[in-house]
Amino acid sequence: MKRSMMLLASCLALAWSGVAAAQATVGTPCPAPLPQPSDAGRPSPVGDPPAMPPCINPQTHMSTCPKKQLDRFNAAIDAYNTQVTAWNQASGHYVNALNDWTNSVSIYSMCEVQRLNSQRPGR
Repeated sequence: MKRSMMLLASCLALAWSGVAAAQATVGTPCPAPLPQPSDAGRPSPVGDPPAMPPCINPQTHMSTCPKKQLDRFNAAIDAYNTQVTAWNQASGHYVNALNDWTNSVSIYSMCEVQRLNSQRPGR
């Protein structure tokens, strides 16, 4: 019983805050949304991973390669992994920018709807 009363109180508080937000936007202009993120912020794709040398058995991963060839292959794998890490970080920033933009557009559109509803004839 106590839990359901707390839930009811939370719902009423949330509904009241929505009414207050709607009333606050009646005479005020809505906040402009953020500019859409440009494609320039979209990270470029990473190329294919380095090809495994033919001296490495793809099933067992056993090598008959000379040490210098293995060192070059491992260096190429390390460089590729660095590119993938950078791409993951850059794409995360781009997705965050898209989410921020989407949220600002949503806030703007909800504000405009509330303003229109407050001006509805017969209200």
